[in-house]
Amino acid sequence: MIEFQEIWTPLLIGPFLWLAGLAGMGSVAYV
Repeated sequence: MIEFQEIWTPLLIGPFLWLAGLAGMGSVAYV
């Protein structure tokens, strides 16, 4: 179970951080 979390947590957080960064750059571009 620990190995499962170590493998999947970055895969779940990665896209979220990417979308957050993309939204951040988008808001900066509009400002």
